[in-house]
Amino acid sequence: AEAHPEMLERSCASFEHLREALARVFETGSDDARVAAEALYIWSALHGFASIRQSGAMDKLGIEQDVQAVLSQHILGQISKALRSDGAEAS
Repeated sequence: AEAHPEMLERSCASFEHLREALARVFETGSDDARVAAEALYIWSALHGFASIRQSGAMDKLGIEQDVQAVLSQHILGQISKALRSDGAEAS
């Protein structure tokens, strides 16, 4: 963050846009606890996936190319499914 303050600023702005979008989905404020939790869930999932792709780890893990080709859609589908859930907390 110290070396790239502009990147941190853009990241914070992007995260806030995500929170605002989720607040509209849940019809609540962007400071709502569920909005924060879902935003962090989405942010983490996408950044983790991006890191895995960028590092070439999927090839090292033996994930076939045809599976890799559909992973982006799968992950976005899982996020969408989670957002449509009834909000019940997993134990």
